[in-house]
Amino acid sequence: MKLAQVGMLIVGFLIVNKYALSDDLALKTTPVSEQIVPELLYLDGHLEAVHESTVSAQTNGVIEELPYDVDDRVEQGSVIAKIRSTNQQAGLSQAKAGISEATAGANQAKASLGQAQAGLAEAQAGLSQAKAEEQRAQAASQQANANFQQAQAGVQEAQALLKEAQADFNRISEIYARRLIPRADYDRAEAALATAKARVNSVQAQAAAAKAQAESAKAQIASAHSLVEAAAARVGSADAALAAAAAIVDGSKANQEAAKAQATQATEVLAYTSLIAPYSGIVTKRHVQLGEAVNVGTPIMTGLSLDELRVVVEVPQRMINQVRVRGKAVVQADDSGDYLPVKSMTIFPYADPKTNAFQVRINLETGQEKLYPGMFVKVGFVMGETRSLVIPKQAVVVRSEVIGVYVINAQGLPSLRQIRLGKDVDSQQVKVLAGLSAHELIALDPVQAAIYLKKQREAALTEGKAHE
Repeated sequence: MKLAQVGMLIVGFLIVNKYALSDDLALKTTPVSEQIVPELLYLDGHLEAVHESTVSAQTNGVIEELPYDVDDRVEQGSVIAKIRSTNQQAGLSQAKAGISEATAGANQAKASLGQAQAGLAEAQAGLSQAKAEEQRAQAASQQANANFQQAQAGVQEAQALLKEAQADFNRISEIYARRLIPRADYDRAEAALATAKARVNSVQAQAAAAKAQAESAKAQIASAHSLVEAAAARVGSADAALAAAAAIVDGSKANQEAAKAQATQATEVLAYTSLIAPYSGIVTKRHVQLGEAVNVGTPIMTGLSLDELRVVVEVPQRMINQVRVRGKAVVQADDSGDYLPVKSMTIFPYADPKTNAFQVRINLETGQEKLYPGMFVKVGFVMGETRSLVIPKQAVVVRSEVIGVYVINAQGLPSLRQIRLGKDVDSQQVKVLAGLSAHELIALDPVQAAIYLKKQREAALTEGKAHE
């Protein structure tokens, strides 16, 4: 009997080892590792929306459309409320009419400016012409003065010749009276005297004419100068008219800009009658009803976005320095225990004077699902490091109140061993406080390990019956 039992044990051992070495039933295993893991201080926090706001009226009027209500999903850019726009439309029409009027005034001012510029150009041309006439008159006066001086020189020369001819005639007359010269000499002297007198009369007449011409040229200079002064006065008047026209143009431009600004403001006020969602989200509160009169600043609708969430947690004063130094944290959902990806962390630079706690904001990655503002979460702040045994969370099996893992023995056979777990290291690993040693092999898949054991037992039982 004992020999039969020993034989069955040997056969069973061979069968077990046969299946332990079978490639089809090979288990995926991993060694228990000893790692340096962060020490975490867990505090309670709550979720809040990064984008949460109340849209208020920016113009006066009566609510005529409210297409959304509480818990409705609203896309960015959607119209969440409309205010009756009769007055705003009238204001815009009036502003546009003001633009047309200002534009007409500006065009008229530009036309007046063009006329003033043409008048100035004409006056300047007249001034140039008058100055040219004055210059010609001055040149003519200079020529007339030169002619007069030349005529006076001729008079002096003719008078000198007359004086000489008179002296010759007097001398010859005395000689002729004594009958010392012939009559012909007397006649020649008399003719020379007459010629000299005639020449004096002629050059005196020329001198008088030259003098009259010089005086006429002087009068022409005075007249031309008067024309220049009159032309200069016209230029000054035209310049003043141009300055006045330019001032009117500037004023019309200012009026035009003011009208455009008023139209822009009226357009903006008209746009205020359609309240637009600033971001995609859900409506959390509706503050008004259809037909209700609202004023500037009246709250219309409150909403928030679930796309971007953050965790708010109060950190006690005694811990804040370590939190600042380490600057790392993990966030776990309170209900499922799932780790939530952290994007950034902001530590407020002051404490609440009532609680002496510092507020810390932890921004989560966008697109988190099944999370809502107000929900509690666990926040683990890294406070230091420690050496600990770590195993994958997927290797842990829970049987009623027993927590364990399948440990692989030296023969490659799994066996369930109870262990005591500590805190999670991350979403994939957990600390082991007792029940395992470093470098022991454990099964990664507890279900596969259980099936493996069951098949081993069935195979051993079948083989044992076959040998009986």
